[in-house]
Formats: sequence, C-alpha cells, structure tokens
Amino acid sequence: MNEFCEWLYERYAAPLYNEEEFPFCYQEQKREWLQAVQKLPARERLLSADLHNSLACCWGARAFALGVHVGQMLTAGFPDGLPEQR
Repeated sequence: MNEFCEWLYERYAAPLYNEEEFPFCYQEQKREWLQAVQKLPARERLLSADLHNSLACCWGARAFALGVHVGQMLTAGFPDGLPEQR
C-alpha cells in the first residue's frame, strides 16, 4: 500500500474503527479465540495477540486502500468502451 493510502487510513479510518459494530459472527469468533488464548502460555498468548492485531491492521488498511481506489475510479468516471456501456 502506498504512503498516501496509509496516511489516509491512519487519520480517517482507524479512528472510526469500532469492533463492537462488527457482525455477530465476528464477535462470536473473537470471543472463542479469546477464550482459547487464555489457555496458552504467556509467550504464545502474546504472539497470538500480536498476530490478531497485525491481521486486523493489515486487512483494515488494505480494505481502506481498495475503497479509496474504487472511489477514485467512480469519481473520475469509467473509460469509454466498457461492455456495460455498449
């Protein structure tokens, strides 16, 4: 992801990130994961939390970057000659 999209994500999307508004299935899986993590030794628990947070950050930033690109395409208009326009 380029620096501009990362900057946008950090300043606009990340502050609005609210896991409590995620779907129930996500909430349930996270609850199960947290219960399973409690049974791990301290080092593995820390590694697991780091992995979860890294994945959440990477996927969130990547999804935001893709959304920015789609938004740019939509505001710029579509090129002539697309099958849908014929």
